[in-house]
Amino acid sequence: MDQETEDLLKKMEQENGGPIVYKTYCRMVGFSDGTVLNVGGLLYVVNGKLIFEDFEKQPGLMDFLSRSKKKYEKFKTYRLLDDIQEVKKIRASYARRVMDGKADGSNIPPISGIEKLFSQSLIELSFSEQPNWYIELLEDKEFMAFIKESKDS
Repeated sequence: MDQETEDLLKKMEQENGGPIVYKTYCRMVGFSDGTVLNVGGLLYVVNGKLIFEDFEKQPGLMDFLSRSKKKYEKFKTYRLLDDIQEVKKIRASYARRVMDGKADGSNIPPISGIEKLFSQSLIELSFSEQPNWYIELLEDKEFMAFIKESKDS
């Protein structure tokens, strides 16, 4: 790990009051209240909180060509681990329908084995209070195991 990354992680630990006990890269797709984000960042756990924090967007060629001079605004949100009711893989199309207001998001079935081969999947995190999170992870099995272990202890 390079020095810049170590410094960033230490800063996150200081801001959140404890050591990072789990971290993974994540794409926050959106929320069941209709919010669509589609931003990449770090999903991490500190002091019983599941925190998502986006990466600062570096200006690209399209930003220079566009007339919009929209200033970057950091996005950070968290929920308590204890508030997690369910974690399941679902079809991304179901999440999109919920975020588009075409479905209410209740009782979304987990993605089946055969659907995993032909459909894009997301993880739905259901909490004791709305909204649910829709996220994409590279290490989804490890994340789901971590959540299950933290709920069992």
